[in-house]
Amino acid sequence: MSTIKRFQTKRKGALGALMDLYEEEAEFLIQTINALESEAHWTIIVDPDTKDEDCRSIQTICQHIVGAANYYVDLMKRGEDKDYVIPKEVIKLDSYKDFEPALRQSLTKQAELYKGRWALSDEEISKIVIKTGWGITLDPEALLEHAILHIMRHHRQLLRFIEFSKTV
Repeated sequence: MSTIKRFQTKRKGALGALMDLYEEEAEFLIQTINALESEAHWTIIVDPDTKDEDCRSIQTICQHIVGAANYYVDLMKRGEDKDYVIPKEVIKLDSYKDFEPALRQSLTKQAELYKGRWALSDEEISKIVIKTGWGITLDPEALLEHAILHIMRHHRQLLRFIEFSKTV
């Protein structure tokens, strides 16, 4: 497994920099999931008491991460077109080996959506109003910042879940 270099620059502009960082964080997470020692770790219920169904096992967290990545694409589309209807989507990853291709596909969709917009000015970015399903309003820059931190927060959680699953 190769180690990626931190803070690679592939794109210009604020949105380009954020997408580069998002892909880097996703790469670290993919490496963590690909290093699982056993398929059995994937479905172990680590937190049976949580009210958040997306945070019970490594599998449910990874499904949530992919679903969120797809949702960010739909939020951006709706930010640019108020008539865009966000489709209901259920992500099911039966194996930890399904995670990497699903997340890469989501990242590709995001990169394609933002293509040609990487270097938008702050003024152009702020004109795109994105109303999220969790009750806040963002612009594309804040949406990508959220996406990066979303991966980072769940990565930390997954590392704890992986350690726990080794003891079961």
